[in-house]
Amino acid sequence: MSLASLQSAFLAGLAAPGESDCAELPQSASGGFAIYRNAYRSTLIETLRDTFPRTLDYVGEAPFRATAAHHFIAHPPSSWSLDHAGRGFAATLHRVFANNAEVSEIARLEWAMHEVFVAPDHEPLDSFQFAQATVGFGDDDWSDMKLAFGSLIVVPCTFDLLGWWRNPGAAPQMLTTPYDAIIWREYERPVFVVIDQQESLALRDMREGATFGCLCRTLMASAPEMDAMAAAARYLRQWLDRGWILSVGATAGNSDIDRESQAMG
Repeated sequence: MSLASLQSAFLAGLAAPGESDCAELPQSASGGFAIYRNAYRSTLIETLRDTFPRTLDYVGEAPFRATAAHHFIAHPPSSWSLDHAGRGFAATLHRVFANNAEVSEIARLEWAMHEVFVAPDHEPLDSFQFAQATVGFGDDDWSDMKLAFGSLIVVPCTFDLLGWWRNPGAAPQMLTTPYDAIIWREYERPVFVVIDQQESLALRDMREGATFGCLCRTLMASAPEMDAMAAAARYLRQWLDRGWILSVGATAGNSDIDRESQAMG
């Protein structure tokens, strides 16, 4: 057997359910393989415990560990880094806790917070720098302005995760009006804020390359001109204050990270 075939069989044995041995290894190595396999699984489960502490507290230790083991058997890690070990775990929780949809929403929020924590560093634009960048803008410049954003993740919420995060003693309540949670890193700390659907759509459009003029016109389609302009200015101020904007320009590109946790799979 070639070394590559042996390595593939060894990895398959690590991910296999139950306590089966790796048949390609000599019998004398079976004890060492079992120890390695248990250490491997324990490391992965402990990584999920560290990444999803709120989810762990909510569902309990035994259900969490059982779901984590099931997840790694069904979806063995494919990355060299433990930073990626929790990828897809929220989708597994969605299937396992099908009658408790809040569980996967909590996990998606925690995974998004983990992702922004390990994302590359960015230097946001502050209000003074923004003023300097736009000091010479005329009407056409404002209309053509595009914004580059840092590492943000949008998590749609049907449960009041903000209220639950502040008071995790009770189950999160279902929202009458869904909102979006925006997750980003503030210095070294992942944080999130909830925004309404109008601001979320405005943010999505600007992140995808829409101009500020296009944003204003979109808002004017559902509100008087003065109200629409005030809303656009308010969003811009909030995005600056939160440190979401990296640069200003007519051809600015967007910086983003993997947004897998927005979807169930």
